[in-house]
Amino acid sequence: MKTKPSLLLLALAGVTPLLPGSLSAAGYTKAEFTRLFKDVKVLKENIAPKDAAVGGEIDPVTSVATGEGSRAELKFPDNSLTRLGANSRFTLRGDQRTLDLNEGVMLLQVPKKIGGAKVRTAAVTAAVTGTTCLFEYLPGGFVKLIVIEGSVDLIDNSNPGNFRSVNAGQMLVMKVEDIQAGNMKKAKIAFPEPVDIDLKLLLSTSNLISGNDSGMPNFLQVAQAVEDQQKEIKKGKLVATNFVLPGRGTLVGLTNDTRLNLFKNVQVQDTSPPPTPNNPPNNNNNNPPPTQPTPFQGFLPLISGTTVLNNNSLIQTNPHVTAYNSGPNDTITSEGRIYDATVESPFTYFGFGRTLPVDNANFQPYLESKGDGKWAAFKFSSLLINGTPYFEFPSSDDDYSTFGYGGYHGSSGVRNVILAADGDIRLARDNSYGPGNDSVTYEHALNLWYSGLKSLVLFSNQGSISLEKWFAIYGGWVDISMVAAGPTSDVNLLGEVAIWGDLLLSAGQDVKIEHDVTAKNINIASGRDVNIKGKTQSGYGYGYGYGHGHGNKKITAKENLTISAKRHINITNSSELKVLSNWWDHDALLRLESIGGDISVIQSTLEARNIEIEALQGNITLDRSYINAGDVLKISALGPNGELRIGNSFLNGDQVVRLFAEGANGRVYFVDNSTIQGKYISIAGATVEIATGKVVTLKPGYNKIPNVYTDNPKFNDPGNAYGKFKRGYNTTTPVTVKPFAQRNGSP
Repeated sequence: MKTKPSLLLLALAGVTPLLPGSLSAAGYTKAEFTRLFKDVKVLKENIAPKDAAVGGEIDPVTSVATGEGSRAELKFPDNSLTRLGANSRFTLRGDQRTLDLNEGVMLLQVPKKIGGAKVRTAAVTAAVTGTTCLFEYLPGGFVKLIVIEGSVDLIDNSNPGNFRSVNAGQMLVMKVEDIQAGNMKKAKIAFPEPVDIDLKLLLSTSNLISGNDSGMPNFLQVAQAVEDQQKEIKKGKLVATNFVLPGRGTLVGLTNDTRLNLFKNVQVQDTSPPPTPNNPPNNNNNNPPPTQPTPFQGFLPLISGTTVLNNNSLIQTNPHVTAYNSGPNDTITSEGRIYDATVESPFTYFGFGRTLPVDNANFQPYLESKGDGKWAAFKFSSLLINGTPYFEFPSSDDDYSTFGYGGYHGSSGVRNVILAADGDIRLARDNSYGPGNDSVTYEHALNLWYSGLKSLVLFSNQGSISLEKWFAIYGGWVDISMVAAGPTSDVNLLGEVAIWGDLLLSAGQDVKIEHDVTAKNINIASGRDVNIKGKTQSGYGYGYGYGHGHGNKKITAKENLTISAKRHINITNSSELKVLSNWWDHDALLRLESIGGDISVIQSTLEARNIEIEALQGNITLDRSYINAGDVLKISALGPNGELRIGNSFLNGDQVVRLFAEGANGRVYFVDNSTIQGKYISIAGATVEIATGKVVTLKPGYNKIPNVYTDNPKFNDPGNAYGKFKRGYNTTTPVTVKPFAQRNGSP
């Protein structure tokens, strides 16, 4: 990166992050639709336009066009990935590895070491090699190229020897008319110098690509480019400015806080000022101290103080909230804003001016997908919920006589609500202050059964979200999201959650669950640890009435349950994680993923149709646990020294069981007696070891022999220095031992 005296802060709106396909070297002779949103058409000469479909393919010569607020993602046979923004069109012509961008904006990512690609417009061509870039072309307007990682050569179509290299973290913008004028004169185009942009801000505010696209081929290179730029900023070689590009186009503006300060500091000069007093000058030559700009805090108005929502509170989605507030020490009515997740910036920026995404990458897509993406949003300093507010939904024509309640009195108003706070959000049996203290009923719950809501978000910018003991959340088909976005913020579920809709949890630090949780789909992500602990609560249960707070703590999903932590996942003390899918739902999944730490399942139960447990860098421990998959069970320690440690446990996958320590020094270590059952059983590690005197009972399918992939077998030895694989009452069971390098073969 070139050292510049300033850094242009850039914000783009675009496409939801999506997933690429498999890697293989090939040309651009076809492409497959992998994700679509709204209106996407496939255009081919002499054939009527048709709607694109996920899984469908295009071949030469075919165009893809997106409508207003629409987008598409396609992958190529070599795993190159392109995303097309709204009101855009590109054509696949089959000319080697070249795409024609007819108009609009496109993201292109070409994996490393598989050859280059080109994005061609009528004016210039971008030559891409193992790079991630954004390219925008508006006929009669301008060309804009942003390189996120790698390097791109922008080539003059009329003079191919004339080009400009643009590097990671740089942007180049040109007028199309200047390019065309040069082409007409057959003169070399005078490319302008690229400018530096803020990659971190770009990735946090753009929906075309984000910093959480871990499935993209060049994800690590993108993350490295951001890290390298941040180092330059810390060294003072790059300095942030207050300029932004708020979306597509070339319009440059100031951040909102800068504009406000400009107006605040405008002074009107008197044409006949009074004489200057004879005071001695100060050390600052009588100049006032410089005004420090106020950081941008988002577009939502702040409701100061602690607000209490209970049975006496009213939330109207026009949007207004009436509730007790500790600031004026009285009941207040305050405004919120309507937030449209499909067209506006991410909620983190809209609500609080945050430029970093939350830890659960599914949160923003969640906001976009609910209904038409419109939310009644409110922002408080801090929030206490000790009862159930009354919800009213004004119709879209502001006919307040059509307020609906409980979904029975039809209303076309917004039925998605965001309750956000800069500090903590507590859901608690706390009636210590505020009018209507006695209205905290015997339920001690946020009861959404008859609220009429479709979706509710609790969002804390810097504090934690705590569902405390003796309190609960329950309801019908309501989706709930709890996001504690700060780097030291937690989500604590010490009371019960029982809903029929989806549940999304995200914490900048830890997620802690110590009570029953029931929902359709459950998605949990943390910036540090996820801790699930049973047999620690003595309160009462609500909703579905599981267990009245005693015994095992159950996390039960009807369809899918995913847990991701950047450090550790700890499931202990007789916890139960279950996905109760229908017998025909073969895709139902329970997945645990630790990115930089360990996974421990101790004295607990996991049950689902499919179970995946992956530690990307750490170890996996299964101790005194019952792991039961109706179809496939996969457990993998992927780090170079990753260890899969199993003791006194039962593991079943009706079809397939795969226990892999994938790293070069990985080890599968059975420390105590265990049983493994499945039609096909595969165990792989550079070392596979059974502790001395211990027995691992294998129960494969009829006439099937388990496969063990290892270069260092420490089992079934004649001297009994190690333990044994057994089958039923047999002394030993035959296993096929293959080299560790063959571990990715058939089951």
